[in-house]
Amino acid sequence: MGATNSTSRSNSVSPASPTARYAHDVLNFLEIWENIFQYLPLKSLCKAAQVCRLFSEVSWPYISVDGSVPLDEALLRYFLSKKPQDLRICNCRKIGNVGPAILISCPNVARLRIQGVPFSSVGIEHIARGFLSLYARVSEFSLRDCNITDEACHALAECLPHARNLVTLNLSDNNITHEGLALILDALVNSTVTHLTISGNPLQEAGAQVLASFLKKTTKLQMLKADLVQLGSSGLDRISSALRTNKSLKALHLAENNIDARGMVSFADALSDITTLVHLDLHANNMESEGAMTLAKALKCNRTLRILNLWDNRIGCPGITAISTALSMPDCILTDLNMKFNGLGPEGAVVLARALATNTSLLNLNLSYCYVGDVGSTAIGVGLETNKILRYLDLENNEIGDFGAVKLGQALMRNSTLRKLTLSNNRVGDTGAIGLAGGLVTNTSLCELDLSGMGKGANKLIGPSGAGKLAEALRSNSALKTLKLERNYLTSEHERLFRCGSCDVSIVRKKVGSVVRKNRRNGRVEALTAVF
Repeated sequence: MGATNSTSRSNSVSPASPTARYAHDVLNFLEIWENIFQYLPLKSLCKAAQVCRLFSEVSWPYISVDGSVPLDEALLRYFLSKKPQDLRICNCRKIGNVGPAILISCPNVARLRIQGVPFSSVGIEHIARGFLSLYARVSEFSLRDCNITDEACHALAECLPHARNLVTLNLSDNNITHEGLALILDALVNSTVTHLTISGNPLQEAGAQVLASFLKKTTKLQMLKADLVQLGSSGLDRISSALRTNKSLKALHLAENNIDARGMVSFADALSDITTLVHLDLHANNMESEGAMTLAKALKCNRTLRILNLWDNRIGCPGITAISTALSMPDCILTDLNMKFNGLGPEGAVVLARALATNTSLLNLNLSYCYVGDVGSTAIGVGLETNKILRYLDLENNEIGDFGAVKLGQALMRNSTLRKLTLSNNRVGDTGAIGLAGGLVTNTSLCELDLSGMGKGANKLIGPSGAGKLAEALRSNSALKTLKLERNYLTSEHERLFRCGSCDVSIVRKKVGSVVRKNRRNGRVEALTAVF
């Protein structure tokens, strides 16, 4: 939450309902009548209209309303009278018919995001008319899950060229086929749009051809997100040919498109020639080790790609071996690699650890749910001892036990660059916690350590003895700022062990709004966590 506008304090408001009285108490305590919230997502107020009376003299730059608010025509008109610059409406289905006509009367909006509102074709026409008349200043426009069909795309295509400042367009999770997409993209060829999201539409291979044609023409588009659009490997072939000539695209998201190893052949061949792509997301496809091996060859030649997401692609040891070879190259420039939910196993982790020992570019590495075990985590620990660049390592849910945790603790004694280590949902007990504590005594770089949810698949959790050693380590460690120990053999009583030092230690998961509810019962407002 932030504060923006300045308004003289009004003492004439006399809230009638309990909800309004509570909001009034919060405002009095925080003394922000002069600076009402910049961010006001109305979520839990059952009588929002009465609460609005408290803010009747204030403009709201940002308004966010979700389905828990009974948003009707009258309340929507009231919100728009506040002249918001940023308006978000989510799952408010009652305004599907009247909303569009009202929205065009709001000329101040620069960011308009609507989700889960089933507009009719007539409703989309009203919004399009708003672009023609009032929305010249809109920079971000989102109609996600709004029942947009090819018929409605005609109206949108007519208005988009008039949105002179539009930068971000999101039309995901609708019913747009390749025919509607062709209308939209023809309107965007010479537009100012740089970020386009069309995920969750049934585009299929014909839609890939439309996308390919657009990529050959556009000179402004920097990010394309087309996840879950049923492209398939044949569709990727068409897009790959277009990427060879495109000189603007920097981020490409093609997750969940059933792309297999065959589709990676043409794409990897094109990747060797691409000179602008920085971010590539291919998660939840079906490339397997064969596809990963093909992609790894292209990584050795590509000189721009820095972020690669291969999460959940059924990549095994042969695939990770090929990728590790690319990481070992002296001129490797990859900074972010996500291998979550792939079957690396201990053998694949050992191979990757060798590359980690000599790599000079990788900053973030996600190996969660890869089942590396103690053998794999031990090898990774050895790699960390000589690694001089890695900042974030995620080893969540990897069947790591005490032995692996002790080895990682030894790595922390020698590593001076790692800032965040996630070991949640493993099998680390007190012995492993004590080993990690030993590493923390001398480590000067780690800022966050996540040891929550131990005991996954085994009756082994961190108890008081392990927590005690961690607490002792923190007395000499000034670098660690966050330590997560939730869902272990610890209670709120053990928090006293960590009272010394500047580290934020969480032992019991806190419920959002619990402080506010407690204070409401005793009549005092001491914090604002879940009021709006």
